[in-house]
Amino acid sequence: MVLFYPVLFLSGTTIPRQAFPPTLRSFSEFLPLTHVVELVRGLWFGQAWSEHLTAVAVLVGMLVMGTAISARTFRWE
Repeated sequence: MVLFYPVLFLSGTTIPRQAFPPTLRSFSEFLPLTHVVELVRGLWFGQAWSEHLTAVAVLVGMLVMGTAISARTFRWE
């Protein structure tokens, strides 16, 4: 919960990122949930997938990285 709530607030799910000071706005670019929010909002309002290639690339990269880390560290023991 210590990490969940700050990420939730800084990603723009509760408070629009435009209301943040520039330093918080630039910090929130490094949070994966920010890209999820950007992608979902864009698609909800009828924008094309091609307008959100950065968000898709970040999320696919996180998926690949998480899968690789879990495949390397997970053991059935």
